[in-house]
Amino acid sequence: MLQTMEKTTRRNQFFRSVVLFFMFCVMGWCWEFMLGRIFENAWQNPGFLHGPWLPIYGVGVLSMAAVWHAIRKKFPRPLPHWLTAVSMFLLAGSLATALEWVTSLAAEHFFGLKLWDYSQYPWNLDGRICLYAWTLFGFGGILTVFFLLPRFSKWLDRLRPVAEIRLGVAILVIMGIDLIYTLWSL
Repeated sequence: MLQTMEKTTRRNQFFRSVVLFFMFCVMGWCWEFMLGRIFENAWQNPGFLHGPWLPIYGVGVLSMAAVWHAIRKKFPRPLPHWLTAVSMFLLAGSLATALEWVTSLAAEHFFGLKLWDYSQYPWNLDGRICLYAWTLFGFGGILTVFFLLPRFSKWLDRLRPVAEIRLGVAILVIMGIDLIYTLWSL
C-alpha cells in the first residue's frame, strides 16, 4: 500500500489514506456487526458513532501499515516468508492491542463509556484487552497488510486523482458530521 502511495503526490497520499481508513472502518463495523449477530443474537450498532464505521479499525490498519513500512525501509533485506509472517503477527497484535487499551481508557475517561468487555476471557487485563483478541489482531494484521491493503490500493490506483480527492473530502465531511452529532447527543 505505502509503496504504491509513494508514486502519488502528498495531497493524494492524504486522501488515499482517508479512503483506505474509511474502507477499513466499514469493514470493521461489518465484522463486529456480524459477530454480534452470531454470538449475541442481536441486531445492534457495534460502534460508538451512528454510521456503519468503527474508526479504531481504520486507525489500526493504517498504523500497522505505516510501522511495517518504516521497519521494512530501515531493514530492506528480505526476510524468509515465515519470519515476515511472524513479525507482522507480533507487530499487528501488539499495535492493535495497545490501540484498544488506549481507546478503552479514553472512552471511559472522557465519555463514561465501556465500549467492550473482555472480562469473560482468560488472560484479560481489566476487561480492556485479552490474549484472545491479541491473537485475532495478529492474524488480522497479516491478512490486512499483506493481502487486503495492496489490493485496495491497486483498486484506488485506477481512480483519477481528482476522484480520489473528492471521495476523500466526502468521507471526511460525512464522518465529521457523524462525530459532531454523536458527541452532541451524549
